[in-house]
Amino acid sequence: KISYDENNAETDQATNTSIAGKLAADSDIDLVLAIATPSAQAAAQAITKVPVLFSAVTDPVDAKLVASNEAPGANVTGTSDMNPVDEQL
Repeated sequence: KISYDENNAETDQATNTSIAGKLAADSDIDLVLAIATPSAQAAAQAITKVPVLFSAVTDPVDAKLVASNEAPGANVTGTSDMNPVDEQL
């Protein structure tokens, strides 16, 4: 059985932080999916006991979400939407 709780901060950082805090306090979650850099940053700061996956983050290293793309570390990982510009030259 799978259930999910969908939240939308609508680009408000205070709401992102509030949502992340609520999720961090919820002992009944197995995974958090954060879409976009501000949501991922709020989740990564607040949630340490369950995996946090992110998507639509251009540079997760620069956003301080992961230690490196090759070895993210901690409980945070995900996908980047960075365009591989160097490979296109």
